[in-house]
Amino acid sequence: MRILTITLFLLLVCLCALTNRRRHAKKIYTPCCIHHTSVNISSDIIGDEYEKQTAKGACVEAIILRNSYGKVCADPEAEWVKEVIANMTPGNL
Repeated sequence: MRILTITLFLLLVCLCALTNRRRHAKKIYTPCCIHHTSVNISSDIIGDEYEKQTAKGACVEAIILRNSYGKVCADPEAEWVKEVIANMTPGNL
């Protein structure tokens, strides 16, 4: 009986550790823009929302836009980006 109790306790500890590890791993590995384009792709942008990303760690300051392939990281200082976001509403993509 004692061996069964110890085994169940160890199994519970392992399950708790794995659950906590998965929850913690999701917080650490958040995708971000590590570089951005300054090439004018304004004609390829779809939707009417954008997202601002601030520089932190390896992430650069960027405006995240959407095109038919997915999200695009754009240079917030590029004139074409300023024009595109002037006609959009900030939000989450």
